[in-house]
Amino acid sequence: MFFIRHANEVGLDDGRSEPRCHFTFLVHISSICCVYHIKWLSIITATILVAIFLTLTAYNRNKLLPSKVYVNVARWSEKQANEWYSRQPWYVGANFIPSTAVNVLEMWQEDTFDIRTIASEIRWASTTYNMNIMRVFLHYLLWKENAKKFYNRIEQFLNQCETYGIKVIFVLFDECWNPLPKLGKQPKPIPGVHNSQWVRCPGQNILEDQTKWTMLKQ
Repeated sequence: MFFIRHANEVGLDDGRSEPRCHFTFLVHISSICCVYHIKWLSIITATILVAIFLTLTAYNRNKLLPSKVYVNVARWSEKQANEWYSRQPWYVGANFIPSTAVNVLEMWQEDTFDIRTIASEIRWASTTYNMNIMRVFLHYLLWKENAKKFYNRIEQFLNQCETYGIKVIFVLFDECWNPLPKLGKQPKPIPGVHNSQWVRCPGQNILEDQTKWTMLKQ
């Protein structure tokens, strides 16, 4: 009633009784704000639309995941998490990189992969500091260059960790420090600057180019 009455009371400038379209629209909006049940209808409609949007967003995000990964993304129950945790030792560890490497690329590249230093420092971590876990960074550029050889170096590293009872958490992506990683000789560290030559993975150029994301799924 509010909408019909106010719309018909206003005519065009030439005297005709036809309602102005723009005024009709404004009055209609006003009626939504003033009529109690329509206000609630608007709120319910908006809630449904937001729910649909969030559902579609989650669906599209999950489509980007490989099927094997998607199967395993279900969250554990509290009971499952507690049961798993009760079987674990008290973990003590660190982010591991050998003292001869300035960043993840220098650690893993074939010509600078220093397994002797790695073995020595893993042994120190275990026997001297009683550590039993390490977080270790990988980089997709090394996989892209030669995946088979890269896997071989990873295997050597894991063998050393197994020898000294150290578990490993691999990190695939990292968004810290230098944005444009490059293979080859790495720059010298900057004295007094923490992680001065660390590099991001995959790197800003890949992150901003969605056409290259498919490669990262592999």
